[in-house]
Amino acid sequence: MKEGESTDKKPDLVEYTNSETDDDVILEKKFNTSESAASLTSEDKNNTLPGQPGNDGDSITTTEANPLSVSTAEVSKNTTPSLPMESESQGTTTATSASSSSVSAPDPVAGPSTDPEQAEDKSYLNSAEYAYTKRAEFTSEIFKIEINNLPKLPRGFGFKQFKKMIENQIANHKESFKPVKIKLVPPPANCAFVTFRNEEERMKALKILSGSKWRGKILRTKLAKALKDPVVVKQKAAEGKERKRMIQEAAERNPDAKRAKTGGDKNQVDFFARLNDSVTPLWSKPYSEQLEFKNQKIEEFLKKLTKQIKDMMELKGTWVEEESKVRNGICCELQKCEESPIVDGYRNKCEFTIAEGPKGAKTVGFRVGSYKEGYSGVIEPFNCCHISKTAKKVASAFQKYIRNSPLPEYDLCFHTGHWQTLTVRSTVLGESMAIVQYNPQKMSATEIATENDKIRRYFLEGEGKECNLTSLYAQVNATRAVGCQSPAPFTHLLGEKVIHEVICDVKFGISPNAFFQVNSKAAEKMIHIISRWMGEQKETTLLDICCGTGSIGLCLAKYVSKVIGVEVIQSAVEDAKQNAIMNGITNAEYVCGKAEDVFTYKSMKRLRRFTQCIGIMDPPRAGVHKSVIDAIRKYDKLDKLIYVSCAPDHAIPNLLDLCRPTSKRVKSVPFRLVSAVPVDLFPHTKHCELLMLFQRDKQTYDAQKFYKFFY
Repeated sequence: MKEGESTDKKPDLVEYTNSETDDDVILEKKFNTSESAASLTSEDKNNTLPGQPGNDGDSITTTEANPLSVSTAEVSKNTTPSLPMESESQGTTTATSASSSSVSAPDPVAGPSTDPEQAEDKSYLNSAEYAYTKRAEFTSEIFKIEINNLPKLPRGFGFKQFKKMIENQIANHKESFKPVKIKLVPPPANCAFVTFRNEEERMKALKILSGSKWRGKILRTKLAKALKDPVVVKQKAAEGKERKRMIQEAAERNPDAKRAKTGGDKNQVDFFARLNDSVTPLWSKPYSEQLEFKNQKIEEFLKKLTKQIKDMMELKGTWVEEESKVRNGICCELQKCEESPIVDGYRNKCEFTIAEGPKGAKTVGFRVGSYKEGYSGVIEPFNCCHISKTAKKVASAFQKYIRNSPLPEYDLCFHTGHWQTLTVRSTVLGESMAIVQYNPQKMSATEIATENDKIRRYFLEGEGKECNLTSLYAQVNATRAVGCQSPAPFTHLLGEKVIHEVICDVKFGISPNAFFQVNSKAAEKMIHIISRWMGEQKETTLLDICCGTGSIGLCLAKYVSKVIGVEVIQSAVEDAKQNAIMNGITNAEYVCGKAEDVFTYKSMKRLRRFTQCIGIMDPPRAGVHKSVIDAIRKYDKLDKLIYVSCAPDHAIPNLLDLCRPTSKRVKSVPFRLVSAVPVDLFPHTKHCELLMLFQRDKQTYDAQKFYKFFY
């Protein structure tokens, strides 16, 4: 058990947001019930700091989605605090709260009396800890009520029934408003928090629902109180520590004075070490130990996968059992992790956040703190071992520019300011691209054009000239999606429109938002392994599923008769076509569409009956939709599939579906995992790329048919 953890069992808190009002509740801040340990999260897709650079298969993204609105489940004043933990599924957010006593009785912490006629005392909102409630943006903290004496969760009712009950009660009173958000807190709290758009709707709902009878229970309602801003709480705590330190120093200078019982202060945080620990957790280990760590990690993953595949099998004595007996619990051949040819400075794409640094100055770097910790600024990346010299040079030059600029950095909490991110791309050919992202706020078109020209002249004639950029873009981003998530268009300012990279003697053009492997030299090793698995098959068609800009398929085009790539992003498909033309590759076709539709594509229909296919799939981190796997299994010409994953744990559903035995629902021949090779595309981090070779498992398929025929 971690230090400071309570031994009491914590109930889950289930939070739902009305889909009809999601446009108004874009981001949310969530606190626990402790004033000293508050936390918040956002409705960001991964619900993680994108600022964990180097730990993924694409760019280093460091922008944290700080909240714009606040939603809290307060329980009784005897609540045992617990930091919320969230997950999201189709608009539903799950969090963890804690309570050691019932909340059905009136509670000064959770809110005023259950009497709906009693006026709410909002004087507490005037303190600094509640300043966020007075911003212009919507916050769910000040328009919510608490409902107690509910049927016991979770079996007593579900979210849909509860939501329908509230809407029906409101409609029965000839009102048309609906709740913005609903939170259900299971026992021991067993209550709900319901948020409305404004104070008028909140008070109407309070009166309507108070005393209502539902499923044999008389509902009790009360106004719910907002919680404190964790940043302000953290700052006040820091001020208190500073006062104690000063008292202690004064006492040490005067031994006769009474010493303050401060308990001592912690050593000053080494921000650079903290940054390295965050973005490159293995940076202090020798490279041989890093590889051993990744070997063990992949071995553990394959043992877990083997067990899950074995549990799916209906018959005994299958390939899974036979292979795992002779391979130490693993169902396939596992090779040692392939080393990266370049260990330091290998990243060819880095996305830096622009925010306040430790000393308060505008800084280009990586975010290491979080809002709940009271510090969410950034630290310069110049000591990071995985960042290229080019990226560091451009970051340093642009940091000088913004520090001389009157425009402030962008504030993720208040959505004020301008400078957001700097993305730097570089290649082994010595070419480089910089992309400056900023929020225009109320800047006019003329002011935007003037600022873009200043940036252009800085890198063309000013101090930034020494960066020798090949390409320069600006992204004027008026949305709240910061970094690579922004849909804002790019404005070309200087130089070429694309930069070029070479992998396996194939030249690729890289546009500002194109996906490309972050470690070019290690990507070459990965492609060599794939080509070895494929062999030279001149009569075979290669299906490049989730092909991106075509980097894998084009490198392998010389080994097969035809390459057909499929990708859902239109700009990536256009890049792939241009890359094929630039290299004179004529046997490659690319189609924009869903991966499961590729098998109905006209080029596939024209293939001769005896033409065999090999599939390569390099999907996003979470894998592909189940329908893609179903389509692959149904296509009987495809006997071999190579699955590439930078996050194997997330790909488990795909891998299981490939190996799943035939059934009434799935009648196609399954695959079996034959071989696996980890490739270290991300030195100094805990991640690597895993290549997995699958082949059709016709033996098990025939055995199943035989078994079902006779039994």
